[in-house]
Amino acid sequence: MKKPKLWDIVQIDWLDSMHVGGWQHFTDVIWHENAEHMKHSTVGFLAKQCKDSVTVVQSLTERWTDKHPMNIDALMCIPRCSITSITVLARKRK
Repeated sequence: MKKPKLWDIVQIDWLDSMHVGGWQHFTDVIWHENAEHMKHSTVGFLAKQCKDSVTVVQSLTERWTDKHPMNIDALMCIPRCSITSITVLARKRK
């Protein structure tokens, strides 16, 4: 398995929480006994890995310099405790 590096394109599989709003009678609640419906996948450029989270972005400028810093778009930060796997889909272009 490839270890993800900065700006690689990665797929992060993760589990989210679930919320059902509004008042309901206890016997009418649909109880979910497994996490299948809470599984998600996010694909993006790996922007940052911290002890507690991993951040990807949807888009970034291809080239940047000190005069023209890189711009990023659509940042997604996922807590590590929710992540089930990280797969490198493509390595950063040189």
